[in-house]
Amino acid sequence: MNICCKGLTKTYNFGAQKNSQKPFMKKTFLILCGAGLISLAVASCNQAPKPMDAAAITAKADSVFNSKKQGLVDAANNACLTNGAAKTKAVCDSICNANGVKM
Repeated sequence: MNICCKGLTKTYNFGAQKNSQKPFMKKTFLILCGAGLISLAVASCNQAPKPMDAAAITAKADSVFNSKKQGLVDAANNACLTNGAAKTKAVCDSICNANGVKM
């Protein structure tokens, strides 16, 4: 951009230096963020797990079992009811066919 005042001409190049520095700053920022995340991950992996005594292990196992128990009981009851009805019908049909009874 050329600006002319009282015979003086000065050329300004607005934003050229900023634009050339933006990719460098962006790349540097991303590299620093990546290095920071990697260092945090390595630091967290190097920590020892919390020791648990026998009572805490038993309490945790009971908690997991009790949370899953009702779902397993319901699934077993549904399977028993649906399979039981089909098996009962098959046995009944078999007995009726063996005895010559038409249904």
